[in-house]
Amino acid sequence: MATIDFENIDSDSTDNKYLDLCKKRRYIEAVKVYKDDTGCGLAEAKAYIDNLRSEYGIKPQSSG
Repeated sequence: MATIDFENIDSDSTDNKYLDLCKKRRYIEAVKVYKDDTGCGLAEAKAYIDNLRSEYGIKPQSSG
């Protein structure tokens, strides 16, 4: 799985702000922002952000 090069993200990308939050490991905030932006439900927003993270190889922060 490839990882994203955050330096080369198209600044016009609609997903840019969500990717930026994920890069900063602010996943919950990314879900909230997406939910607010789209008006979708919490489960749909979480699924979208999880899919986006998976697509760009952004791994969740490990615990421990």
